[in-house]
Amino acid sequence: MHVELLGTYRPDYDTSYTLTDNMIIIQQRNIPYSVKNGIVSFDDWTTDLDGHTVTWSFAPEENSSETSVDTKNLTSEQFKEWVSAVLEKQFSMGRSSFPYDLITENNNGYAYVRVKHSEMQVDTITMFRINDEGQLEEEDRSNGYPVTYKVVSTKFMDTSDVTVVQ
Repeated sequence: MHVELLGTYRPDYDTSYTLTDNMIIIQQRNIPYSVKNGIVSFDDWTTDLDGHTVTWSFAPEENSSETSVDTKNLTSEQFKEWVSAVLEKQFSMGRSSFPYDLITENNNGYAYVRVKHSEMQVDTITMFRINDEGQLEEEDRSNGYPVTYKVVSTKFMDTSDVTVVQ
């Protein structure tokens, strides 16, 4: 890991680190972190320095743009995480909950996630795909066949606009 410090009197340097389930340890400094919906966040932490308690924290750089995920180039795992977040939100909104498996596939230039019931012999419960703008869509069978797709999320892991597709 490369450490960059503020101020010209503090040179940058390379060092090693240890990673646990909830802590990054760098030079005997324990930095707490958590991961929720694929997003890493850091808690404040304190150290003692020459008899003084120093409180540390990570904050975004001023005038920096928000870190984003390129939804047109997701890994299979990121795609599945996003679909899972949408499904869990739909379950909390009244969609009948069920244990599921997610299978990624490509078809006609689109990346898809097929949602299957993990305990019953059912072909496919629903399908999700990423459209040309990088938005997550869920199939909508309300108008019969051929099925159409409805945008359910426009930003990676954002479920604020999720509805239950009938």
